[in-house]
Amino acid sequence: MYDNCNLCLVGDCNARTADASDYLIFDKEICIEAGLESNSNDFMLSAEQLQELNIPLYRANKDIKSDQKGELLIDLCKSSGLMIVNGRVGRDKGVGNTTCSKVTKKGVSKSNIDYAIASTMLFHQITDFYVDIFDVNLSDCHSPISITLNSVSGAQGEIDVLSQNPTLDHDGASHEAQGNTPEKKLLNGIPRSKLLSKAPLMRSRLII
Repeated sequence: MYDNCNLCLVGDCNARTADASDYLIFDKEICIEAGLESNSNDFMLSAEQLQELNIPLYRANKDIKSDQKGELLIDLCKSSGLMIVNGRVGRDKGVGNTTCSKVTKKGVSKSNIDYAIASTMLFHQITDFYVDIFDVNLSDCHSPISITLNSVSGAQGEIDVLSQNPTLDHDGASHEAQGNTPEKKLLNGIPRSKLLSKAPLMRSRLII
């Protein structure tokens, strides 16, 4: 992926992935032997770093089938540092609801082919994800998927969120009573160097 560029892809991928692992875990000692810095790329993360980013290693999925397009999607995630949001975050965490229902000769076929896929460093800004109720006015077989994340808007030039707003929490609310200070190194487990923003956080919701 491009340096300092976090992506969130949302939509119909027409790919079934079951619960296949969509990330690579790099052994620290092997990285050192190979001359690689384990934190130099977002897709070279240890299990501990994924946990610090509040990314569950386990991805729930009620659709237990996979196909060739699903394998390609998993390969894309592993090679780019993107991870599937479905089944990991918000109301869908540990659930993995299906997103598509089709009536066939054998009955109703349900699958999970609509995804939100995001850069690992973007997960701490995602506050909710869920599969909404199917509406025949919106689609013939797809249920809407909803993702809510904190976004930035406004001022030009990068500022350090922790220095500018030392009491700013994950939802943009002040909580001085909790004792946050500008010297605090982490916010929700994210290093200061990763928390650069162009303005105070705002909340956005996207429904596809």
